Amino acid sequence: MKTKDIQELYKIKLHSMDTILHQISLMDQVENEQELSEIIHSLLQAIGNYTGADRVYVFDWETDQKDSLSNTFEWCADGVIPEIDNLQAIPVSLMPSWMKRFENKETIVIHDLEATKCSEPEEYELLKTQEICSLIAVPIYANHQMNGFIGVDNPDLSQNEISITLLSDVGGHLGCVRENLKSTVQLKKAFDEATKRTEIISAIATLYVTIVYANIKERTYELLEGYDFVRKILGQKGKIDDVMEQLPTAFAGLEERERYRKFLEFDTLTERLRNTNSVSIEFMGANGKWRQSRFIVKSRDAHGNAVDVLYVARDITEEKSRELMYQKRLKASMEDAHRANLSKTAFLQRMSHDIRTPLNGIVGMIHIAEKHNNDVVKLQECRQKILQSTDYLQNLINNVLDISKLESGSLVLEHKSFDLAELLSNNLTVVAMSAYENGVRFEGGVDASTIRHRHLIGSPVHLSRILMNLSSNAIKYNHFHGTVNVHCEELSDDGDTAVFQFVCSDTGLGMSEEFQKHAFDAFAQEGKRSTTTFSGSGLGLSIVRDIVELMGGTIELESEENIGSTFTVPFEIEHLAEKNDPQKDNCPQSMNLSGKRVLLVEDNAINMEIAHAILEEEHLDIAEARNGKEALEIFRNSKTGEYDFIIMDVMMPVMDGLEATKAIRELEREDAKKIPIIAMTANAFEEDRKACLDAGMDEHIGKPIDIPLLKSAIIKLLAKS
Repeated sequence: MKTKDIQELYKIKLHSMDTILHQISLMDQVENEQELSEIIHSLLQAIGNYTGADRVYVFDWETDQKDSLSNTFEWCADGVIPEIDNLQAIPVSLMPSWMKRFENKETIVIHDLEATKCSEPEEYELLKTQEICSLIAVPIYANHQMNGFIGVDNPDLSQNEISITLLSDVGGHLGCVRENLKSTVQLKKAFDEATKRTEIISAIATLYVTIVYANIKERTYELLEGYDFVRKILGQKGKIDDVMEQLPTAFAGLEERERYRKFLEFDTLTERLRNTNSVSIEFMGANGKWRQSRFIVKSRDAHGNAVDVLYVARDITEEKSRELMYQKRLKASMEDAHRANLSKTAFLQRMSHDIRTPLNGIVGMIHIAEKHNNDVVKLQECRQKILQSTDYLQNLINNVLDISKLESGSLVLEHKSFDLAELLSNNLTVVAMSAYENGVRFEGGVDASTIRHRHLIGSPVHLSRILMNLSSNAIKYNHFHGTVNVHCEELSDDGDTAVFQFVCSDTGLGMSEEFQKHAFDAFAQEGKRSTTTFSGSGLGLSIVRDIVELMGGTIELESEENIGSTFTVPFEIEHLAEKNDPQKDNCPQSMNLSGKRVLLVEDNAINMEIAHAILEEEHLDIAEARNGKEALEIFRNSKTGEYDFIIMDVMMPVMDGLEATKAIRELEREDAKKIPIIAMTANAFEEDRKACLDAGMDEHIGKPIDIPLLKSAIIKLLAKS
């Protein structure tokens, strides 16, 4: 996302948040259901804009028996079909799991509806008909009773904690305001229909700590309900002017007294109540508790002036504390989101630089090579530097894709056998060379490691990523003639599982204490400049931590500014008893491929030329196809056994490689089932490899092409066939 788009989105969210908080503050001032409905509609729209949802809605009990729910309020985004008419009188039997969770005051968050198909089948069927993929639903409670729920369909779940807080705040206020509105109506009705001391007043008084009947014109009052301290100040009845000076000091906190005094003024009360039936105030009491006081009109004279009023006060300490906590959390969440956006913008700027650097190197070396096309030594040097730049660029792209996969929750780890000692040796050889080239001494390595079980099962490619990320940072932010130490220690094993600790320590710049608090945040970087010439491809500790945790491990760091950093990465790897692979032992390490027939399937002309040249060096007989359908027809029309193997790209027009492979395997001919088919594709993730194997391919080789790996795969498959 561009910086401009991020800023615009942040402005929209800020505006929506302001609208939400404003509408919440207006709730306590409503006098009837119509005003509350208007506020609810505005709230739902602001919540929808903030969360990026398709729908925002409120469900209430359909009957007093609480056996069904109806959609009472709904907001829909542009282009989204309203569902409110289809969601009336929904029996609770259609949502048994939700009802149970709502009774426990749980918030329901669904990231992927399909994942709930087995665990919540009734709810799944109900939501599926509405084209809902994800949602958040929060119960609405008042007086410890569930009154309904508020929810959003298909929201942006990257900030679901903020969304949950928003919905909880709105739901909590909505429940309380409805009860308060209901109580106010009941209170007025009670005074219109009965005497001042009826049982109805007593019942309503349970909601209020103080109820006073007053006449504005006569400036008299009578206390109907009140606790001992109120009775001591007011007595049973009296004149307003006799007690007015005592009230602010007795009931309001020091900073609230003047505001509370103005609220109590009878001289202005008639005017304040001219066009409304009630006025209210919230304030901190002298005892430290929050109060809400309200004047409610009981009767008016012929000119519409309020004559008789009720003064009521209730304790809102719990509600106010929750509101303040929500506001604090919302503010903190917004600050975190803003910081994350700034970090992401800085990250994109760094990535633009880091990607352009190797591209500039590649283009520059090509221009130099063109000027020295007769200088064999210079051409060899240019080719070597181009390969170094492409390796760096490929590693950078892999890391960026890993971040994307981690954010979407779709990163899939490998589960394959590997030799830990060999992996360390290969990776740390590169680290040692990079350190040497940048004036940093390398220590550690396989010789300094303690490994009792070297043959393991896990995700070697991601283990390599972790080690290379940490090592590149250690080199990049080191002192000239400093030291980098990378080694491994096997801590324990239980016969089936071995636990290893990988240590990467250095004598570099270290991290400030403040930055350590955010070191694992996505895209975070302290901003220190590299003190070596090494550019590195590390993308911060966030990606390292996420992959480590995905592997079942943990990561810790110890750092002091200007002293150095130590990163410790312990994680568990499954260990199986070491066994020799008979196929590996029997597989020839070399084979003369001269004269072997290969069907090369590739839609990109440049990639076809590169692959053709690589295979031609092995003196193979090559037939070409430009897409899967063409490859299928060529193989279908060939003689049995005419081709020894097929190299198949995956993403192609007309028919892709997966479809072509399945079609070839289904042909009614002897060689269709067993001819080796090798996927050679830029789709290099584990799920892509699995898709290829599931389609009937025998091996998966990623692009850019690793020539020794491709040749090894061909030899292995031909030896087996």
